Amino acid sequence: MIKKEFPEYNQYIASDGTVLDFESEDKFLTSWEGWGLPPIEYITQRGPTQHGATVVDFRLQTRIVQMVLRNNGCSRYDYWEDRSTLIDAIRPNRHNLNAFGPGVLRKYLPDGSIRDLDVLIQKGPIFQSKKGRLWDEHGFTEPLRFIAHNPIIYDPVEVCLEWTLATSDQLVFDTSFGSLIFHKDGVGDGLRFGSDVIDSDRIVSYVGTWFTFPTIEITGPLSGFIITNLATNQFIRLNYVISAGEVVTIGLQYGNKVVQNNLGISLIGTVTTDSNLVDFHIAERPIAPNGINTLRVLGGGANVNTAVQVAYFTKYIGI
Repeated sequence: MIKKEFPEYNQYIASDGTVLDFESEDKFLTSWEGWGLPPIEYITQRGPTQHGATVVDFRLQTRIVQMVLRNNGCSRYDYWEDRSTLIDAIRPNRHNLNAFGPGVLRKYLPDGSIRDLDVLIQKGPIFQSKKGRLWDEHGFTEPLRFIAHNPIIYDPVEVCLEWTLATSDQLVFDTSFGSLIFHKDGVGDGLRFGSDVIDSDRIVSYVGTWFTFPTIEITGPLSGFIITNLATNQFIRLNYVISAGEVVTIGLQYGNKVVQNNLGISLIGTVTTDSNLVDFHIAERPIAPNGINTLRVLGGGANVNTAVQVAYFTKYIGI
């Protein structure tokens, strides 16, 4: 198998799951580019008498990935079959009903890790007529250009953290009025009624070079939920009592912030106004020193069925 012979290889995975291998017994890439840094636009401002400009921020632009595919064949039957297979696999309308979206360029690296980039085909293959005396009627060499409207590369293996009563590490002092909670750093959280409290930290050693927006899932019962990233001082607090068996999902992807339960009811109005719903994220180094993001979860009224999960993908500005 070609995957055993070469420590790295490439695939295209269409929106409907169809997989096209770029390296096999009869095809390979002669060149590829575009996986490094994407184009960058710097945002500047200038005073009325200022020479030059002051850079205040930057924005990443769409990424172009180009490759040249060589496909060998033994007959004209092979030529037309391979040509049709290529077009069919990368066409932009290869998606399920009402589910238009990009495909994925997937790169397997020598250390066994995987990197994905969401793309659409922008140009090619055009199967230009052969020129000169070179006879090549059984195969083809075609440039392919893909565009990544989101230029961020990511590891498709999702990372998931979980908080339960069994993993909580708070000190709970029972009183006649309820429970007084103290964090392990010695800071009291005040009087909280109910003896079952989740109050613990999880450390994320984030190795990505670009920040990531997580998805948070809370399985009730739980009240007074708050999650804090101590590295960024951002938090999300819900003014809502999650009932037993109810599942609340907080989706934080850019442009698609969602807070709803498993019945499809929107709960975004229960997020407190001082919460960082828009920009809560797991930060890259050095914003988070050495990539360490400490996530703290707190909530009361929990039982053995209560769980809080945080899931995210590790993202990279380039590879």
